[in-house]
Amino acid sequence: MSKKTSAQPRPVTPVTQHAASRTQSSVAKQHGGKVPAGSYVGRLQQAAAKSK
Repeated sequence: MSKKTSAQPRPVTPVTQHAASRTQSSVAKQHGGKVPAGSYVGRLQQAAAKSK
């Protein structure tokens, strides 16, 4: 029998515009200067705009 452990809920930290910008820059550098279509960067930027 395995014990079930309840995981501690992680605190929710809102995404800042600055963090989204850093992430976009990093992803673009990894892909030759362009952010691939369908990447998570767009969703991250939307979350940053909404948490403003």
